[in-house]
Amino acid sequence: MYSVVRKLFFTDCRCAEDDMKTYEELFAKLDTNKDGIVDVTELKEGLESMGIKTGKGEAQEIISSGDDNKDDGLNFNEFSKYLMDHEKKLLLTFKSLDKNNDGQIDYMEIKQSLADLGMDISEEDANRILQSIDVNGTMTLDWNEWRQHFLFNPATSLQEIIRYWKHSTVLDIGDSLTIPDEFTEEEK
Repeated sequence: MYSVVRKLFFTDCRCAEDDMKTYEELFAKLDTNKDGIVDVTELKEGLESMGIKTGKGEAQEIISSGDDNKDDGLNFNEFSKYLMDHEKKLLLTFKSLDKNNDGQIDYMEIKQSLADLGMDISEEDANRILQSIDVNGTMTLDWNEWRQHFLFNPATSLQEIIRYWKHSTVLDIGDSLTIPDEFTEEEK
């Protein structure tokens, strides 16, 4: 019983104090000119220096999403609020993919989730998606790997993440596949 409780409460949750400390350290690394604001250039360059690639316009999308006072940058409060809100959305998407609720996503759960949306992909494609995110080589994704991969990707919903996979080199769903109605013409 203890292991079940531990898994439920300690794998998906971290101490808020630890989060704030992590966010402070990350903010300090990104705010290279030390003006208390992370702008688009600092975000893009900072993430690249940490080995995190951002796609075209993603840094701007992150700034715009979190910039409450519309000053074209994120102060620490806006930055930490954006990350907390983004993590909550990512966790919901992670849990929707984790069909058997074991805290891990495997290739069959990816395949099934896409099939539920009317997108049939091969096991090979599902494995390719998994490998693009899997950090520790287990061929499953835990919450930490998922969060780490998508934390600075503005995609949060399953549809946005599928669009990200479609437009990356990870997944070639071809032109003949019908894409769900939730996708706009631009996204298709």
